[in-house]
Amino acid sequence: MSDWQRTKVAPDGTHHLLGDTPFYETRWNTVGKFHVPGLAPASGTDGALHIGVDGRPAYARRFVRTFGFYEGLAAVEDHDDWHHVRPDGGEAYPTRWAWCGNLQGGRVPVRDREGRYRHIDTSGCIRGGVWRYAGDFRDGLAVVMREDGRSTHVGLGGEVLHGRWFLDLDVFHKGYARARDEAGWTHVDAGGRPVYDARFAMVEPFYNGQARVERFDGALQVIDERGEVRVVLREGIERRGEETPVRPLDSPEPLLLLLRHGARGPIPVGEPGGEVPLLPEGVESARALGGRIGGRLVHVRTSPVLRCVETADAIADGAGRHTLPTPDHLLGAPGVFVVDPAVAWKSWERLGPEGVMAALVAGEHLPGLAPPAAAAVRLVAHMVACAAGRSGVHVFVTHDSLLVATIAHTVGGPLPREEWPGFLEALAVSPSKEFLTLRWRDRTRVLPWP
Repeated sequence: MSDWQRTKVAPDGTHHLLGDTPFYETRWNTVGKFHVPGLAPASGTDGALHIGVDGRPAYARRFVRTFGFYEGLAAVEDHDDWHHVRPDGGEAYPTRWAWCGNLQGGRVPVRDREGRYRHIDTSGCIRGGVWRYAGDFRDGLAVVMREDGRSTHVGLGGEVLHGRWFLDLDVFHKGYARARDEAGWTHVDAGGRPVYDARFAMVEPFYNGQARVERFDGALQVIDERGEVRVVLREGIERRGEETPVRPLDSPEPLLLLLRHGARGPIPVGEPGGEVPLLPEGVESARALGGRIGGRLVHVRTSPVLRCVETADAIADGAGRHTLPTPDHLLGAPGVFVVDPAVAWKSWERLGPEGVMAALVAGEHLPGLAPPAAAAVRLVAHMVACAAGRSGVHVFVTHDSLLVATIAHTVGGPLPREEWPGFLEALAVSPSKEFLTLRWRDRTRVLPWP
């Protein structure tokens, strides 16, 4: 092993050390690790470049950013363009991209200015199809995502390998890949087949035949490649013998309720129904809920749609009207989930309301809507930010489609039709400094936060 391969970046990031001794005299603003053929990315007052083992520039050119060499090429950012350079700073190909990844197995993921991904070879030639996302290759395989948000594995020629598509997917490690379907996370083999029946909220790659996983109740376990439990690292919430960590309505601590509006009349077929009001019983039920909350109500935020606004008004009225509801477009459209209402409405026309909700629960990325898993996290983060740690009850009135998607992608686990929210049902969120506790009906999940 050469000396430069044993170096490390100094604590101040300005040079390299061999042991505790500076490897050269020069100092830079920043340096990265050395990669074959003995070059490291660095930046100075006149821009970014690569340096040799003597700490001096490897070439005269300067860039905005430089990255490590992989298989003889390094990605560089040159103002608004990205491409790859050779060790002498010369261009590997003439094409420019909006972003470039690293060369692995003779292929590089790149993104064009329209946000589409593909793979190119070392000469810049496109290999394979156009994707919503494409990752690095490992052992001749890469993960790609199509327009509906589902992912699969492709080979070096861009060919789809096993034809199985997942909500989320990883490259193979030790013969298995992490994959998420509608039921949760699992491990799949080279044929894209799950290697055991169980599903989890989280799985890690296998390490010496075993992997750490998190169940939907928060339990942490170590399983083997057959899915059998070898070690229980932490018991689940239901098995701890503790009181539910979700705070009751009379708790002085913060309690956030993401709530479906009250009972409404039927929505005319083929119409969005934005002006459909609450039924009288919907108003009374919302007012009764407000009465239960009473003086502990901090605020009510609501989708601007009529039935949500009427629900918010009734809750505030039942609580004693010491707070006025606040319209919050993120709870409606356009908002966290619905990015382009006109485009999104076509999905409602094509699939119907229940079809849209089923697609969101499954993690499908519908036109005009944000990816549901990311939108769910963003909505919960918005709620936590609005609450700002203030004690009491914070109510967020929204629609069944947004609520069911948030439940599915935060509490997790299979969410069959009978578990979709009814009128005035709520996802309860209890924030603390480090964790969020979420509860939907009899399900509880504790998540690290942020």
